[in-house]
Amino acid sequence: MFKYILVFLFFLASSCKEKWDPDKQFFRQNEEIRTKKELFEYNLEQNTFNRLREYEVTLLYRINTETPLYKLDDLIGNTYSILALNDETGTRWERRLYLWQDIIENKWGKTSLEYKLCQKAKEFVIITCNDQSIVEVEFL
Repeated sequence: MFKYILVFLFFLASSCKEKWDPDKQFFRQNEEIRTKKELFEYNLEQNTFNRLREYEVTLLYRINTETPLYKLDDLIGNTYSILALNDETGTRWERRLYLWQDIIENKWGKTSLEYKLCQKAKEFVIITCNDQSIVEVEFL
């Protein structure tokens, strides 16, 4: 019997070493949540940068002189600056400058993380085209 009382007292004494502190638990849980949130945001940002890089590579391969203008509009949108225009020959010729931010806005929208993280001042491509097709592509 004495042996059982001794074992009971041992377990009782060892289990009461540290008392539960709600402030410590709250702080610990708060730190865990903050760490998980930071990790999630970091991973989300890295995935977004990867999507931007992959999309840029896709565009580098898909925009060429064989691309019809309607497919170009589907790929990068129709927001561009006209650098030069000539329609005196009966066929309209244009040199268009497409900005990276406009291409990203067309793909994902202005409120997307991709748009927020993309390089806003980056000039992406200059397209020389006539009424029907691309004549020249200059990636910048």
